Amino acid sequence: MTSSKKIESQLVDHLSSEGEIQKPEELRSWLNESDENQQAYQKYQRIWETSERLGKAERYQSDSAWTKVEHQIKRKQQKVVRLIRLSYAAMGAAAALVVILAFAFYTGQFSLQENNMQLTTDYGSRTEVVLPDGTTVKLNSGSELEYHFNRLTKSREVALKGEGFFHVAKDGHPFRIQTPQGMGLEVLGTTFNISAYLEDEVVHTALVEGSVKLSNEKNQTTILSPGQIMAFNSKDQSFSERDANLSHIVGWTENKIYLDNTSLKATSVLLERWFDVSIQIIPEKLGEDIHYTGVLEEKDIRDVLHALSELSEIKYSIEGNEILVRKR
Repeated sequence: MTSSKKIESQLVDHLSSEGEIQKPEELRSWLNESDENQQAYQKYQRIWETSERLGKAERYQSDSAWTKVEHQIKRKQQKVVRLIRLSYAAMGAAAALVVILAFAFYTGQFSLQENNMQLTTDYGSRTEVVLPDGTTVKLNSGSELEYHFNRLTKSREVALKGEGFFHVAKDGHPFRIQTPQGMGLEVLGTTFNISAYLEDEVVHTALVEGSVKLSNEKNQTTILSPGQIMAFNSKDQSFSERDANLSHIVGWTENKIYLDNTSLKATSVLLERWFDVSIQIIPEKLGEDIHYTGVLEEKDIRDVLHALSELSEIKYSIEGNEILVRKR
């Protein structure tokens, strides 16, 4: 039987050539060994194509964002393999596929029965990743995502803390997301944004296309249509439709912060995540008294604070990553 390393190398060479290089005899033989091998080849071909498209995308700047990735591939012996501090954008599509293949071959299984993945983004960074099933996810600052896929049950389960913009691969099998606030979300294939930071009482889901079903711990459900934005209150497990601009909700994917009568306190929370800083408002009441409407595109926290001080009666001081805001 052809070695795993050789098959891995030939598969990467073939996919990176965009089909210009014919499959070597060993690779063709390996594909003919079983339907499972053919399905695995098709899956990684889809991942390759998706990764290549992301690598060419110019509007989403992720090359400076480092992602901490832990791949845990479990077998009956509970063998765990870890990969940390993987920069997806820096490695590019070819390296990303090599990582996926290497882990699969290392465990002795090219077609993984069970696949777990953990992704985190620090405050001050955002990133874009491709999950093993081909789903693309943009993670906002200070977010954590855990992904589980089981080939036997065809289930795709995600636990999200933070904010993510999902384009779910359509494969006919459910894709479920669970938030720490107790809200669940299920789709078959669609595009949506969900914000569920651990410290937030309210989860916001914005549907761009397709359809999603939301559920709570009381087994109550609601179905969203494209363009709808739904707020979920964790205290009473209730759903309520939110009247907001969809493009503003997903503006962070374009490196923009939209403010719609947003309080200084709420704006400060966004800025803390966005720039990895700590903001203290004195007195605290000032944070609720001042509100802003507009869009922030500044790339430096000093520029943002300067813009806010021009719009309101505040002044600020900065020491390291500590910021103090007072009334002017």
